[in-house]
Amino acid sequence: MNYSAFGQFPFISCLKRVAAALSALLAFCAVAAAEDEESEKPEGIAEKEGIAQKTEDHIFSEGLFDIYQDPESGTAFMVVDEADLGREFISFSYSENGVLEAGHFRGAYRDNRVLKFERKYDRLQLINVNTRFHFDEDKAVSRASEANISPAILAAPKIITTDESDDGDRYLINIDQIFLGEGLHKVGPGNRGGRTSSRSIIGGLAPDRTGYKEIRNYPENTNVIIDYTFSNPDAAFGGSDAITDPRAVTVTMQHSFIAMPDEEFVPRKDDYRIGYFFEKVTDPTHEAQSQQLSIAAHRWSPMGVMQQKALSKWKAWRARTRRSRLMMCPEHASKPRCEGSCVWSSQTRPMNRKIMMKTM
Repeated sequence: MNYSAFGQFPFISCLKRVAAALSALLAFCAVAAAEDEESEKPEGIAEKEGIAQKTEDHIFSEGLFDIYQDPESGTAFMVVDEADLGREFISFSYSENGVLEAGHFRGAYRDNRVLKFERKYDRLQLINVNTRFHFDEDKAVSRASEANISPAILAAPKIITTDESDDGDRYLINIDQIFLGEGLHKVGPGNRGGRTSSRSIIGGLAPDRTGYKEIRNYPENTNVIIDYTFSNPDAAFGGSDAITDPRAVTVTMQHSFIAMPDEEFVPRKDDYRIGYFFEKVTDPTHEAQSQQLSIAAHRWSPMGVMQQKALSKWKAWRARTRRSRLMMCPEHASKPRCEGSCVWSSQTRPMNRKIMMKTM
């Protein structure tokens, strides 16, 4: 009897044909299902846009916090890195220009504080850190350092989009509610001691007439200059001649976000005999209640080129005064310095003071 190649095992040949047919059918169904999913996807839902797509055609300013500004609407966006969450930085505000009725004048220092960003769900909270307390970590009381102390959440802008990467996420937020309102700083005069005369002139903040004047961004600080306009259609009186129209008063302020210095400064206690600007700090861990309140003087560190210039200027002044003293004293020119009883020495002192005033 003659059999074909599969004739000897007809049952196995049948199973192979069925398996091939099922494989082809499954492949066809998978392709059809994928096409159906693409066709059923709503047209309004698109892929998630990153920071580059959201800020396309925006004005870019690179610095401590990168800022993008829409050239048409003026809306500004800030990029906050994941590494910057919880990292403290300094906020400083001062008046670029204003009128006394609004509590402002050019160059007036307004406020300085320590801020940080924290993420909570789909928002980034801008938190004002309380720096009025100091706790000794060796004392048991330091474990309750956050007890009965309320943090101040100044603003909580929503996260618009996120760029995810292995180096850390980057968050894009709208900063209009931070800078264009009074959440970061109280711009208006407010009511003090029940007096409402200044408020009756200035009125309330007009959002449609408040906007960004300039953005200056640097690696160690981000500076935002804002024109705040206060509107009062029913102004009772016009105030001084500095106010053009009491119904609309504009104040210009600069807000600066400054990177916290790496080096730790050693606090210097206040001395009542010297006119320091100071900060009051409470130390609840101190045993003596009378010594819990300490006053620290404001300090700064003249580093780098400015320190070299100041030192060289002082050395030059010292050399000139020494030469002038030796030249004016013929009797003691060979000595390194004149004696206090020398007549020529007493005559050179006024000149030395003049030289110091000209050179310093």
